[in-house]
Amino acid sequence: MGMTPIQRFRLKQHLKRIRQKKELLAQMEKDRKKRSKFFRPVTSRWQRFKKWSTIDHWIDLSVDIGLIAFDVLSSPILILVRSVRYFLNKYVNRHIKRFLKWFVHKVLKIQ
Repeated sequence: MGMTPIQRFRLKQHLKRIRQKKELLAQMEKDRKKRSKFFRPVTSRWQRFKKWSTIDHWIDLSVDIGLIAFDVLSSPILILVRSVRYFLNKYVNRHIKRFLKWFVHKVLKIQ
């Protein structure tokens, strides 16, 4: 009661098609899971937000926003302060040197 070579060939072809179909279905299921992760429903996002929303997280968020805002707003002021300090320092040093030279040579009479 054996199989003929043609029957054996058809059985192999049939099993091969079944295996390919299983692989295709597994690949489609994997792709569907990837898409479902990418397009999450709004309710799950809302649930995640509610789970995230704690006082500790809100304090961290507000401190981070405050630091970024302070950094952005203080940067032009620092540039202005540094340039004023540079020119003021240059001006003061020149006049202090002139005053000290005058004091040493005219008042103390040191050559």
